[in-house]
Amino acid sequence: MMQDIYSTISNDMAFIINQHGKDVIVNSTPTKAMISYQKESIDHTDLKLITLIPIKTGDVVEYQGNKYLVVSEISNKKYDSYWVGIIRKCNVQAQYKTVEKVLVGTDPIGRPIYETRETLHDLPAIADNINRTYNVTGGAINVIDNKIMLMIPDVEEYASITENSELVVEGRNYTVILEDITRPGLKILTLERS
Repeated sequence: MMQDIYSTISNDMAFIINQHGKDVIVNSTPTKAMISYQKESIDHTDLKLITLIPIKTGDVVEYQGNKYLVVSEISNKKYDSYWVGIIRKCNVQAQYKTVEKVLVGTDPIGRPIYETRETLHDLPAIADNINRTYNVTGGAINVIDNKIMLMIPDVEEYASITENSELVVEGRNYTVILEDITRPGLKILTLERS
């Protein structure tokens, strides 16, 4: 009897998602998902994502031209049929650098000549200001941001981003001074402006 209930729930959810779901892309895979508002605050809006494909904490979801990160802990499928997670919009333009040596030719006696090239790569990230210092002049309050926290996916592609790595956030250079990996699937980085 219990198996029949799960089968009915599974079939109903699949029908609802396939018929009424929104187009999303999860880690480069197009799919359908139900999306609803979960929680709204001054700093961000969380959305609930329900999909038939597996999702995990740190996954990148593209929805309506914006990138989101799955920020909730995902334990397993619900009723053996669908996955539920909370997603938060990536709110900053962040980039990380890679450096590579590229062979550009040879010298007159045949030795290789290399050139070092830096490349900036986009990084899906959620930022939050911390350690704010306020400067009050003439009745106006100016926020001087020295440090920010950046939440990024903890995946192989970003494994090289650790303490002392340099990142570009909204066009400004930052250095990673602390790496928190206590949330599986996410890296929470503390950055200091360099």
